Amino acid sequence: MKRIFIFGDSILRGVYFSSETGRHKLFADRFSLLREDAEVVNCSIMGATITTGERLVKQRLEPACVPATELQEGTDKAESADKQPDGGDVVIFEYGGNDADYRWKDISENPSGAFLPNTPQDRYAARYGECVDYAKRTGARVFLCSLVPLDETRYMDWISRGLSRSNILKWLGDPSRLFRRQEDYSRTAERVAARCGCPVIDLRTPFLSRIPELLSDDGIHPTPDGHRLIDRLITEAVG
Repeated sequence: MKRIFIFGDSILRGVYFSSETGRHKLFADRFSLLREDAEVVNCSIMGATITTGERLVKQRLEPACVPATELQEGTDKAESADKQPDGGDVVIFEYGGNDADYRWKDISENPSGAFLPNTPQDRYAARYGECVDYAKRTGARVFLCSLVPLDETRYMDWISRGLSRSNILKWLGDPSRLFRRQEDYSRTAERVAARCGCPVIDLRTPFLSRIPELLSDDGIHPTPDGHRLIDRLITEAVG
């Protein structure tokens, strides 16, 4: 049976925020469509960055488990996706949301300070490329996901809970910067995919026109309907 390895953060883990309970919960039917004809190994972890992914992919993708296929010397990594292996395992990556985020408590306490994202963008791109290359060398078909967009208004409310909203806003300048920064990381992921010759599963575009409906009240995690949409998009892409 085909195996599908999922490496991502809370989005592909299936986390959503329940307004009724005031807590994050797991979407019970995560990847139910994929499970119909494949073994799904979901290695996604809430709060994961690409640094987490780099560690996990080397732990979970043992070259001895699948046919080893070395990239041919001189081959352009940006060749079309149909150059990928036809069989064997599938690997899906979705990282960037936590990499693009900041330590809001530190910013709240020192709004005049200089702060970097959890993973600076150049490091994010380099490590993402290394993860993809490693997965491809195992002979797997590799896909990268664009990032589900966030709702900057609701996310601003979320990150400032128990902190100084005015200080965070002083440092941030404009809540729309939250959206733009995360979008930058999504585009970086797409560039990594192009450079490595991997197809992109576009999770972002279908959400953009339906953000109020498909995102939870924390402004960043999909609702159950949003997770159903993600599952359908991934299932259609993987085939």
